[in-house]
Amino acid sequence: MSLAGVQNLLARLYTDPGLQEDFFVDPAQAAREFHLSPAEVETVCQITKFQIRNFAGSLIQKRLSEVRKKLALTSQLLGKQFDRLFYQFVRNERCKGSRKHVGDCFDFSEFIISVAPRGGIEPWVIDLMGYEIVRIRAVYSKLAFRIYVSRYAIKDLMIDMDKNSSLQGPRTRITIGVWIRLLPRKKLWHRLVQLF
Repeated sequence: MSLAGVQNLLARLYTDPGLQEDFFVDPAQAAREFHLSPAEVETVCQITKFQIRNFAGSLIQKRLSEVRKKLALTSQLLGKQFDRLFYQFVRNERCKGSRKHVGDCFDFSEFIISVAPRGGIEPWVIDLMGYEIVRIRAVYSKLAFRIYVSRYAIKDLMIDMDKNSSLQGPRTRITIGVWIRLLPRKKLWHRLVQLF
């Protein structure tokens, strides 16, 4: 029995909705790329659709939770729309490689930008998300020198969000975010400056 092949198939079944559907229709065909014997395919078929979908759903919830933490401001601004958009996003996107939650943030932000015009997402929300993406890139870089220039008063917006004030959208005000890390494993320096 090819344990590695079975494990690879299960991992993909839990993370790839397209493969799930193909497997439920024709298990032998869907499992062909994993080079499994008919007995191995039969063993995997003993796992019910419900079990596969239930576990896959829990993995999606974990991904959503991680992305929500990393894009906390965007998540707070979009509220339930953030979750709905994430579920749309994961229908077509599998987890990729190491630091998959960081990759999810980057890919999901691109997805949000692509649906923003028809999704009713305000430009300042996209701008704030851009700020968060640059921050994430800086945090996960060994060395960093990142700058983000916004046309909105991000600092004021974050203060309003912290106070749970009703948000009407930020004022237009040039804001510059700077992140610097000169040596690996040293503290990341950050400043957010609002100009005129």
